[in-house]
Amino acid sequence: NTNNRDAKRALWLSLMHYVDSIHTARAQQEKFDYLLIALDHQEALDSTETAIGMWNALIATPINQLVAYHGSGIRSEELAALIIQFTTLGGIAVGVNR
Repeated sequence: NTNNRDAKRALWLSLMHYVDSIHTARAQQEKFDYLLIALDHQEALDSTETAIGMWNALIATPINQLVAYHGSGIRSEELAALIIQFTTLGGIAVGVNR
């Protein structure tokens, strides 16, 4: 019956509540989606920081040793020994690959 104002009012009120609940649920879902994206981003940053820290820990000791070694100066005897060692290592590598 289209003349029943109370029924129309109740119907419109129900429809408004329904649409409002859909809008509210969608807004909450989008909020949680953005929170998940932020969490993934933060996890990626933490992983990067961890990888950089591990790389620094791995590289720091040999670099510091090289700096100390070269800071003291290379003597000709040490250079000759290094050349002999590299030549020997190259010969071994060639022999292994044949």
